[in-house]
Amino acid sequence: MKMILRTWAPILVLALLSTAPATAEYAEGIEYRSISPAVGKLTDKPREVVELFWYGCPHCYNFEPKINNWVESKPENVGFERVPAVFMHPRTGQPNPKWAFHAKLFYTAELLGVLDKIHEPLFERIHEKGQHIHTSSEAEAFFAEFGVDAESFNNTLNSFAVDSKVRRAIELTRRYGTGGVPTLIIDGKYITDGPMSGGHDAMLGVVKQLLNEKTE
Repeated sequence: MKMILRTWAPILVLALLSTAPATAEYAEGIEYRSISPAVGKLTDKPREVVELFWYGCPHCYNFEPKINNWVESKPENVGFERVPAVFMHPRTGQPNPKWAFHAKLFYTAELLGVLDKIHEPLFERIHEKGQHIHTSSEAEAFFAEFGVDAESFNNTLNSFAVDSKVRRAIELTRRYGTGGVPTLIIDGKYITDGPMSGGHDAMLGVVKQLLNEKTE
């Protein structure tokens, strides 16, 4: 009888281990957290990932190639949208003017149909050439390099449509409850960033895990 117990005990342990669910690589409350209340999705896809970023952020610039590679290979049912983060200035309680201006540039490019042309070059202009674009005249000259005339640029930059999109970005930044960028939002329900997850690769690891584990 003792021999039988000794023979089957290891087999029983192995069986239990093989049928037990695998431990998640990333855990809620550590590498990511829930957003409460959840924020409605921004795309019409069943699943969604949103990137909060700022053109002036070196971490966002370094993350750009990684998120671009992910977008190219993401599942077909997953929507992706960038949102330029706009935080409140700690002293004035108003939207930080530098962040708000860069958000205006993002949405101006989007409405003019040149976002694909200017998005990465704007990052490069700031972080590789050290040319911080903070004024309308500087931005006008930059957009002109990509075929946008001054009148179209200024009319769009100062339009109600751009203003509405920037106000939405301010509200989304607040509702997501993030403290920095780059940040990723999954399905409007979960949030992760570099410090929380342990780095840019881990952020995308969290995204992959949540898209595989969580269902809508």
